Amino acid sequence: SSPGRRNVRRVVARVLGELAHDDAWDVLVAAKEICDAVREPLDDARGSRSGVVSDRDAEYLSAKALRQIEEANKRELTSRERSGMMEALAAAESFLRDVLLCCEGAAEPVVNEDFEDAIVRVAQNHAAGEVLDAIDACRSAAQNIVRNVTPQLAIEVMLLSIKEALV
Repeated sequence: SSPGRRNVRRVVARVLGELAHDDAWDVLVAAKEICDAVREPLDDARGSRSGVVSDRDAEYLSAKALRQIEEANKRELTSRERSGMMEALAAAESFLRDVLLCCEGAAEPVVNEDFEDAIVRVAQNHAAGEVLDAIDACRSAAQNIVRNVTPQLAIEVMLLSIKEALV
């Protein structure tokens, strides 16, 4: 996996591991952190995309053609951001799946072994039903993003729902 993806996984795991101690404001800040981690690799692309057409070539293109190129680049970045958000949600769901396995005392090893301490800590304090509700919050967030809800809002609602589920 790429460094950007590993960073997103790390941020998601840390946020979920600390969620029980966070207040509502901390949860909103954590949602922004996740979104920023997803957008970070795209920032380089944003900067390089603006220069897709050199100044010399731009002289020969109409304003309409330049606008179309700009809009196509914007759509691509939006699509890549949405894909990154879905990966963040998958990381959250995977973390919570491991928590559920620990709650149930399953013999199956955790997938996110690099975050095993946080997974065990969360599992010790919650019942399987609560974790299932938290997993449902991840799935709802994914559906919301597919329905064009702002990714940050979807992540905020998801984290607040997970916090509520894991009371």
